[in-house]
Amino acid sequence: MLEIINYLLLSKSESSRFPTDGEFVENIETRDAYNLRQQTKYYLFDRLENQDSLERVNVIEGMQEGRFTIEHIMPQTLSATWKKELGNGYQEIYDRWDNRLANLTLTAYNSSYSNKSFHEKKTAEYGFDHSGFRLNDFLKNCDQWTEKELNERNELIKQSALKLWPMPTTNFQLKISENEVFGLDEENDYANVKIVSYSFMNTPYKLTKRTWKEMYIGVVRALYELDAAPIC
Repeated sequence: MLEIINYLLLSKSESSRFPTDGEFVENIETRDAYNLRQQTKYYLFDRLENQDSLERVNVIEGMQEGRFTIEHIMPQTLSATWKKELGNGYQEIYDRWDNRLANLTLTAYNSSYSNKSFHEKKTAEYGFDHSGFRLNDFLKNCDQWTEKELNERNELIKQSALKLWPMPTTNFQLKISENEVFGLDEENDYANVKIVSYSFMNTPYKLTKRTWKEMYIGVVRALYELDAAPIC
């Protein structure tokens, strides 16, 4: 059954087409993850936090109840300290990374972080250094939060995403049965047999309704076109 489901997913086209790994990681990297639909964010952060571990944090319930919230590591409002830490191109860095996944994490202490410096967010009593969320493990090893660290965390998230949501594969092959061809002069039982097309006087005709009635009407019409004179 899984093989068939994967086949159906991979067979979709246009707007329903399944994305390639390249398209997928590009969206993971560049998408505004902070303003996704709420249910999508619940699922996304739960999956990134817990991955395939049997020791799970109930992220979805925590987010629904407001105990866990999404934290911008580089804050939404840049203080003078943040501008200095980010460097001369702070505005470009902010515009590029503000709501991307690489700059977002989970916390139960969002209100206490505000737009404090990275060092303060990291070393405070309930800061990143003391966080129980796996999503904050990378932050514990960082001394600053610049575009270098954003790029590094972005790569880690992309690799995790490819592992968590792999491109489906399938060996399933759709069996296409060939239509059988019969002559009406043959002795066959056509009960419950649908007709797809027919040939009359070496001219093929396709049927839209695929009914015998449609064929009969077509044959009579062809005969009439050959000779419209009434038979006396």
